[in-house]
Amino acid sequence: MENINPFELFKEELDTDDIAARVNTVHKVSIVATLMPVEAIKTALLPFLDALCKKEDDEVVFAITDEYATLA
Repeated sequence: MENINPFELFKEELDTDDIAARVNTVHKVSIVATLMPVEAIKTALLPFLDALCKKEDDEVVFAITDEYATLA
């Protein structure tokens, strides 16, 4: 069986023009985080989410801020 990287899958699911799909994907970030080592969360996931906040639509940014509380 192929080894699937949850973070890469998460990024792929965000690569859509459908805002609702991106919002739903963002709400899965806590699941992705539980599958990642702590260091990868600090060095890859959190910087990725930070960059995403700077370029996304308001609905997606709001979902990210909701999920930050969960990640904390």
